[in-house]
Amino acid sequence: MRVIRAGSLMTQQTDVAGKIRVLISHREPLISAGLEVALGADSELRLVQRCMPETVLEAAAQADSAGVAVTDWASGLRLLSARACAHWRVLIVTEGDDELTARTAMEMGARGYLPLSSGVNLVRQAVRCIHAGGTALDPVVMTRIAVSVASPSVAGREMEMLSLMMSRPANAAVTFGSRAGPCYPHR
Repeated sequence: MRVIRAGSLMTQQTDVAGKIRVLISHREPLISAGLEVALGADSELRLVQRCMPETVLEAAAQADSAGVAVTDWASGLRLLSARACAHWRVLIVTEGDDELTARTAMEMGARGYLPLSSGVNLVRQAVRCIHAGGTALDPVVMTRIAVSVASPSVAGREMEMLSLMMSRPANAAVTFGSRAGPCYPHR
């Protein structure tokens, strides 16, 4: 895991004993239970609540204070989209490690993105890093994002052509001439 540290420690994210507050919401019950056991065994972390993805907004809003939310991709994006829950820092733990889903989550404000194959210690380290104001990304995901940023983007006309090709039935021919718009052969 690559860790980028920035920002300062937010004291409202710890309880009176100095433990980091953690909210868990994952659509897979087994993963959610495993996260609860693994993170609950850490003496520096305190589980505030474990909830189903459908109730993550209510659980985050009802919590007495903020902390780090460990979620699946959809729950994380739901939490990041809610203004009332903006004080929660989100770590997404998911099966997807492609550049688009990771980048979408990071652009929406996720502080971390780890695949399900991450070990318990890595998830614990990510929670601590995010709590301290840092960012935690899986190396494979980070590499994919870096490659996509460094790659040339698709030009406007290229995107238009790709969109037209995708909107046509698979057996339809699409040609592009010097005229504006596509040319469709007569049958």
